[in-house]
Amino acid sequence: MGPESLARIDMAAAHILDLRLDGAADALRPVLAMPPALRITQFGERLTGLRARLAGPEFAVAQEAIDLCEQIDEFCAETAAQQPRSSEDN
Repeated sequence: MGPESLARIDMAAAHILDLRLDGAADALRPVLAMPPALRITQFGERLTGLRARLAGPEFAVAQEAIDLCEQIDEFCAETAAQQPRSSEDN
């Protein structure tokens, strides 16, 4: 599941570079629907990079980009909430 999800994130990045938000949304749908317990740190790292591209000026008024940014924010927040805290955080 991890390698396929990472490939989907990479596919979404390619769609974003081509300004194809519909393709990006389709590629990310299964990743963003993944239960928090199955998520790995690399998903959030890569999605954060995608979110930065989606927040760029070329997508400033695109509702689909705004929606994807919100979904990525939720995904990352839920993932972070599931991560065990290290002893340094206490």
